[in-house]
Amino acid sequence: MLFPLPAVVLVVGLLVYPILYTLAISTRSYSLGLARYSFVGFDNYERVLTSEQFWAAVTRAAGFTSLSVVVSTALGMAMAIILNRDFRGSRWARIFTLSKTLSHINAAERTATASHSDLSSVTLLNGRGLTIRETDQLCGTSCQLRPR
Repeated sequence: MLFPLPAVVLVVGLLVYPILYTLAISTRSYSLGLARYSFVGFDNYERVLTSEQFWAAVTRAAGFTSLSVVVSTALGMAMAIILNRDFRGSRWARIFTLSKTLSHINAAERTATASHSDLSSVTLLNGRGLTIRETDQLCGTSCQLRPR
């Protein structure tokens, strides 16, 4: 019953407390260089939400995010359609694209493995009957899959 308590305390300490503390200090007005503050309530929020500069920044950020998602999805789909067809040099193009993609997957794998080894594909592949032999080389770690 008390087994998850340390995890709950850690989550509360790392997530909930900073949010509550941020909300508490956002209702105050600080003077730079002085350790004093005054309580202003929600005046800071009112000032930000009525500011033209804030809404211009929100609009730019939303536009940039939307545009980058649409463009990257369209380019990825176009590359997939093009590389799915047979043309002169299609094998080399697929190999080049795959090598670039795998380098990003490798970086994500290293991050996942460093943070939580149970979530890595190496662990998942081991559960599927494959063994992984990792060898450290000058250029990094390479994984070679071999059936059991």
